Amino acid sequence: MISNHLRTQLIESAWAYQHRPRVGAQIARRQHGLDPQVVARAWAAQLRLCGRFRRLSTRKTSRNVVVTAIARELAGFLWAELTA
Repeated sequence: MISNHLRTQLIESAWAYQHRPRVGAQIARRQHGLDPQVVARAWAAQLRLCGRFRRLSTRKTSRNVVVTAIARELAGFLWAELTA
């Protein structure tokens, strides 16, 4: 049951990477007081995943395949952050 919920959240999150990366006011408030290294890693992941989404979108005919690939990479970033 938990894995289904987690998979759904990863896929829904992956769809957000089709948009241009930026830090809005709400995200800036959330990042206030966090370790700068954590914020830098999150920004690097944001740039990488957005760029990868765009590159894969031009090559793949199915956007669902693109989103699944981005979700898989996002899971890797999350795992790395949680084990760092």
